[in-house]
Amino acid sequence: MRDKDVLTAAYLKNNSRFADLLNGWLFGGRPVVRPDDIQELDSAEIRIRRDRTTGGVRTGKRYRDVIRRVALGMRFAVICVEEQSEVDYTMPFRVIGYDLDRYEQQLRIRRQEHRQRKDLKAEEYLSGISREDRFLPVVTLVLYFGKHWDGPRNLKDLLDLEGMLPEVRELLADYPVHVIEVGNYPYAEAFRTDLKLVFGFVQNADDKEKLQAFARAEEEALSELAEDAYDLISVMTGTEELDRIKKEKQERKGKVNMCKAIDDMLADAREEGRERGRSEMMNGLQEMIADAREEGREAGRSETMNGLQEMIADAREEGREAGRSETMNGLQEMIADAREEGREAGRSETMNGLQEMIADAREEGREAGRSETMNGLQEMIADAREEGREAGRSETMNGLQEMITDVREEERKETIQTFVNDYIEEGFSREILIKKLQKMFSLDQKTALEYVK
Repeated sequence: MRDKDVLTAAYLKNNSRFADLLNGWLFGGRPVVRPDDIQELDSAEIRIRRDRTTGGVRTGKRYRDVIRRVALGMRFAVICVEEQSEVDYTMPFRVIGYDLDRYEQQLRIRRQEHRQRKDLKAEEYLSGISREDRFLPVVTLVLYFGKHWDGPRNLKDLLDLEGMLPEVRELLADYPVHVIEVGNYPYAEAFRTDLKLVFGFVQNADDKEKLQAFARAEEEALSELAEDAYDLISVMTGTEELDRIKKEKQERKGKVNMCKAIDDMLADAREEGRERGRSEMMNGLQEMIADAREEGREAGRSETMNGLQEMIADAREEGREAGRSETMNGLQEMIADAREEGREAGRSETMNGLQEMIADAREEGREAGRSETMNGLQEMIADAREEGREAGRSETMNGLQEMITDVREEERKETIQTFVNDYIEEGFSREILIKKLQKMFSLDQKTALEYVK
């Protein structure tokens, strides 16, 4: 990609644009600064540092993006423009350094003039300038093409002043950083050159509908856009498609029809959107199929569990019925045995032919015996019934627990095997499947190996 600084410098080399930038920024669009009021200066800033101890000299050179000498009213000022695509959180230090280099350059020139003229008085000779010497003010403007400038806007933003006494804070000199956020600049309509188009394109580049509306509103101007403006827009907005379209659509040297370029770019974007839509549709269908498969598995598991619950409920009821039946059979056998014993006793008493008293006594004894026997039988029957219930419950519960354990184990095995089969269909390797089984089902390696044979 071409150097953004170079493109900015080339674009603002045109004095009409530079004047338009200053008028829009400083004077609300009023034509205070004319193109003839602007003079180009050397962008190289020479740095000379002398070591007073050794007498040695260190030199350096750096370049400003754009620098001009501008007539503002009855005086001149040095106006510098720095292009920024990213936020620089050291910008106050940078601007101070840039401006100081320019002031020192003016100071060196003025001292050299005085040495040639030899016109300094004794008290002026030490500083190398006269009491009346004055220098051109230097102003730096940061032209920011990024999304939002959240960096410092003055020197004090970089200083740790929390808890500082107010009296001390007042002593600290500040140094402002002047930033124009191109993407958020609200006064672009005040520009009279194609700066308006550059700012407008940057501000609408992220919204294709707004960009197309902007292109329609500025169709006449965009159809005759200068090539350097087109190039700046292409690079600063990152729309490299404009470079390709430019080569195909450039109508004549120095002019580019950006309206056609925007239409072609949006058409390409629309086609890419269709392709992306098809891809997303296919992905969505695959997800729907996967969801449907998973829902089927869940439904199968749910039906299985419902069936198991019904089977367990039926088994429990059968166990209860069996327990009741066995208890009743046992009681009937006990009652039959007791009745048979009573018959045998009755026959024996009749056959003996005992005397009436003995018979009466025996009868009384029988009555007492029968009463005791009946009470005993009732207790025995109650005990037998309770024992039968307990035995029935115990047997039923043991049987149910065994059935539930068997069902759960079978369900677990089926679930694990279904999981393995699904992942095998999806193309997962044997090693990955073993790791998933160990992690998800807490299987040891040997058991996991049996599932993926």
